[in-house]
Amino acid sequence: MPIDAAKPVTFKPSRPIFLNEQNLGVKTRDQAIYNIEQLRSAHWLCTYAEVIRPMHLSFDSTTDFNEFKKSAQALGVKLTEPVIKHVPDFIDAPIVSPEPNSTTQLSNGKTIVD
Repeated sequence: MPIDAAKPVTFKPSRPIFLNEQNLGVKTRDQAIYNIEQLRSAHWLCTYAEVIRPMHLSFDSTTDFNEFKKSAQALGVKLTEPVIKHVPDFIDAPIVSPEPNSTTQLSNGKTIVD
């Protein structure tokens, strides 16, 4: 008896969609993982991540992103897009200018700092 070769399931989009409690609008990690599993059952490449990233960066086109939002709404998954605020550590560091090793003054009055 020949076995019918089933076509493997392909997930959309090509890059993973990073989700967590903040962009799913839930309070616990268990609820977030449950919503992610619902989206994965609809063949969306979703994963849980601690670091929040904009969802639209996972998609190549806006039509795929809109399709994802419609699919999430049909599954009852509430998507939110919180404002991402990241302050790099180097902003609070004092500005220290390096000490020149040597200076040379040219005949035209310009000073070259090495």
